[in-house]
Amino acid sequence: EWLQVLDRLWTEDRVDFDGRYYTLKDAIVQPKPTATADRPRPVIYAGGESEAAKTLIARHCDAYVMHGDPVDAIAPK
Repeated sequence: EWLQVLDRLWTEDRVDFDGRYYTLKDAIVQPKPTATADRPRPVIYAGGESEAAKTLIARHCDAYVMHGDPVDAIAPK
C-alpha cells in the first residue's frame, strides 16, 4: 500500500486514498521528484526472496535487488 501511495504522490497533483494502512484526503507532495517522459518518478528498488516479496516487487517496483549470489543462481530469477 505504501508503494501505491508513494507512486501517486510523486505523479499526481493531489491524492485521495483510503486503504487498510493509509488514508489520504487531498494530499500534496511538492516539489515533485524530477520526471522525464519515460520516467515519471524515481526508480523504486526492492529485494526479497519470498514469493510474496517477488509478487509485490513485480507489481509495484521498477527493479529487483539481488544479493551476491553466483550468476547461475541469479539467471533464473
